Amino acid sequence: MVSKAQSRMGSSRSIDYILSDKELGRAKELDRNGIVGSNGKEILNEFKFIQQSNKRCVNNVISLIISPSPEDGRKLTQNQLKEILQRQLKHLKLENHQFISTVHYSTGKPHIHAIINRIDTNKGKALDDSWISKKAQSGAEMIAREMNLRTASQVQKEEKAKKIAIKEKVYNAIRSHKARNWDQYVSALNQIGLTVQVISSKVTNKINGYTIDGIKASDIHRSLTMSKIENTLSSLFPERVKQQSRGYHR
Repeated sequence: MVSKAQSRMGSSRSIDYILSDKELGRAKELDRNGIVGSNGKEILNEFKFIQQSNKRCVNNVISLIISPSPEDGRKLTQNQLKEILQRQLKHLKLENHQFISTVHYSTGKPHIHAIINRIDTNKGKALDDSWISKKAQSGAEMIAREMNLRTASQVQKEEKAKKIAIKEKVYNAIRSHKARNWDQYVSALNQIGLTVQVISSKVTNKINGYTIDGIKASDIHRSLTMSKIENTLSSLFPERVKQQSRGYHR
């Protein structure tokens, strides 16, 4: 689980952003405290009422994101997600501040968003935001361990091991199927159960790269990138290069 937090100037746009879940429409509200508004403008006005007691603070809201690992996120209930949020707010000493929080599901990786009034409701004091992003991540690590969820370091180890395993499978498939061009390469990977998906720009339709089982080829190994894969195939079959060279000089 990872978490990010930063202080910023409050805006209705940022609140409306977490209230919307892209193509899914209205985001799933998780929890709120000290507010009754239903849109960014209304909620911001409620924040501003408290912020009048501390007009010196410019970056007067805290933006918080909590992202469980995809595997954990898909299994967590609303109550469990709410517990994660509440534990994180308490860790950051923000549990009594005004806030609105939602869960976004549209990416397939459920994650929590929260916009929190940085100004304390009772005392009008701004929360000390020194190292707040680091504090948020340390909180996420602690909460993950307490709730038997994957920590960021565990996820990194799992991803690294997965990339190494895929790389070995790819090179074995290339050799065993003697793939010498892109089509043969994709066919070889498909035959051993690896899925290849080309990534294109939505604006220019230009091919930017590809993924293998959902992981960018460049993240698996730079020799597998779209720009280098042909050279990689050639280097594994040097006799092909020699034949091409002799043919060129004839």
